[in-house]
Amino acid sequence: MYTFYFCKTPLIPPPEYSVPDPESDPEWYGEVYLHYPQSTVRTPLLFGSLFRETVRLRLIQADIAIVAYAPSKKEQGLSLEQSLTFKGKLDDWLQALPAPFSASELVFPSHISLHLEYHGVILSLLRPHESTGASPLLVEDITRAKMSLETLARLYYLRHSYDSCDVFICNFLIYVGNIAIESLGRHSAVTAPDVLRSTLILCARGLKSQSTHYYLGSLVYRALRACMSVDDVGRLGSWISSQDDNVDELMAAEHIQAQWPIPHAMQPNEDPKKGELKRLVGYPESDMNGTNEHPEDWNELRTNSPAEAGW
Repeated sequence: MYTFYFCKTPLIPPPEYSVPDPESDPEWYGEVYLHYPQSTVRTPLLFGSLFRETVRLRLIQADIAIVAYAPSKKEQGLSLEQSLTFKGKLDDWLQALPAPFSASELVFPSHISLHLEYHGVILSLLRPHESTGASPLLVEDITRAKMSLETLARLYYLRHSYDSCDVFICNFLIYVGNIAIESLGRHSAVTAPDVLRSTLILCARGLKSQSTHYYLGSLVYRALRACMSVDDVGRLGSWISSQDDNVDELMAAEHIQAQWPIPHAMQPNEDPKKGELKRLVGYPESDMNGTNEHPEDWNELRTNSPAEAGW
């Protein structure tokens, strides 16, 4: 997981053995039970199946990282054929999920996150090939993945809200928000601009809520807001108070030196260092030294269309 999201080759080889089957060996995993206030019974999280399916997904991500981030691939990235091969593996993983983890049965945040990752990885594989004479089928797959990410983001909010701490959701909120910005900015006659704006505001509100738990949420919220149009920032003000923004972000910048290449700051096949969060927050208002070491990165983040962004 670390190497995939940080655009690096895996540090260790995959394990030589698979994890046990949770149905035949449930004691190997144990179980986590949730007790909701209005329920008289405990609800199992299905931890064994969750663990096994997460491991399977991580192994596919590791395989992608081995090929995509090898020294010989740093410039050109994956070929379309390689991307489609990995997509096939991801599709097989999705089809093999146990029934409680299927898209129609999703309930818990960790289960929803599995599907968010699946569609996010699909986009990271296919979007670099979108502008190279892509076939209608490829465009359809990209569109479906975008719509699924938006639907999952809304489903997560409706069932759990974004008030509780979930560091992992931060990655997808900025990604879905960026897709909404892209759709609003690329097309002058968007079929449903109000829906896209509601998605954008939902993602921004989610990041703002997460910022009450960790500094990263505050910085990523500001990065998303910097990509929004003036009108959309104004609309956001109707839902989010910006009174404490400067204080929160100054404190966050003082404590974070993050090498995480945030999704909306990278071009396909580009040096991931350019999108590192520690570079993008190095603007005068929040730089802990009072100087901006990489002003060109922040300016590009504000002015470039996110349409070409990769994972």
